[in-house]
Amino acid sequence: WCLGEGCMHLIGSDAHSPYRRTPWLEDARSYVAEYTAPEIADFLLEENPRRMLENAPIRPVLAQF
Repeated sequence: WCLGEGCMHLIGSDAHSPYRRTPWLEDARSYVAEYTAPEIADFLLEENPRRMLENAPIRPVLAQF
């Protein structure tokens, strides 16, 4: 519902290690790309998470596409 309504701002994981509870998000990327568009998957999994780490404002998805 959130994805379809544009309520999501980013997708992340709660991974704690590269070996256990890994940050594998390829399934999420595939789902979002199929349900919406590959560009939106990139935005939610790369652009906005990067902006968050840079302490930059998070952009709403619907304003971008």
